[in-house]
Amino acid sequence: MSTAKGTKSLYLSDHSNIKGYDYVCYDPECVSDLFEKPASECVEAFDQLRFSDWFDDASTALDYITKVKQNEKHKIVMVGSSMGGWITLAMAMKHPEMIKGIILIAPALNFMRPYYLDLYNKCTLDDQKSLDAGKTVIIDSTQGEMPLHKKFVESS
Repeated sequence: MSTAKGTKSLYLSDHSNIKGYDYVCYDPECVSDLFEKPASECVEAFDQLRFSDWFDDASTALDYITKVKQNEKHKIVMVGSSMGGWITLAMAMKHPEMIKGIILIAPALNFMRPYYLDLYNKCTLDDQKSLDAGKTVIIDSTQGEMPLHKKFVESS
């Protein structure tokens, strides 16, 4: 999983600084939490999370740029890795006057439902019943333990 503290992001930050470009990077809500604490401690925050919050986070980052550099014409190149590719495309469509280019690294576009179904089918029957009842369960994934709940996926 790519994060703001990951190798790709740190390289892009260094490159941007060397070239004199501004660089803003963020992690969507709850993502970096899973690297900093056990998934069991993230369940409450994850229960409150809506899929649209991740797109709102990206809009907030863009709003930050326009507020910090109020008198400049904004020409942003937005980079999205994995699910960030999906978010980047949405932001490029929403803000074509600001975003002049995009770079997508292994974009995961509209992957949530197939990913959820794959994880759901690998769950125990008890976990499937909990998910069907709207509860959050902690599952083992290729990224480690993570909370999973149906509401979040349905909102994608």
